[in-house]
Amino acid sequence: MDEIREPLLQALAEIDPRSAEIPLFSTVLGDQVEGTVLDAGYWWRNVRWPVRFGDAFRNVLTRGIGAVLGVGPHPVLASAIDEALPDRSDAAIRFASLRRNRPQREQLLETLGGLYEAGADPDWRRVHPGP
Repeated sequence: MDEIREPLLQALAEIDPRSAEIPLFSTVLGDQVEGTVLDAGYWWRNVRWPVRFGDAFRNVLTRGIGAVLGVGPHPVLASAIDEALPDRSDAAIRFASLRRNRPQREQLLETLGGLYEAGADPDWRRVHPGP
């Protein structure tokens, strides 16, 4: 990977990181970060340094998160999330937005129901806009 360091840093040199509007947790640093740290050097470290997903996720849980939604075509982080959750009485419930081989609408509605049951407050007019 070291041979791509300089080309990557040059390609990302004009990145202008800004403050995060929502809490942002880095799997590079394993903790909450300000958006302003996401410069070219940060993204190089993202390529080169070990992934600290478990640390970052455990730090997310300290915020009292009751549910976690994996957004994507399949819940690829499910096992990593499960590894970060054992022996926690305050563990979050894990949901997936989509799953392979499942009808999309069915999966999305099932997930929305689970999130609602876990305490989320969906905008139901966006789910079902008509009478």
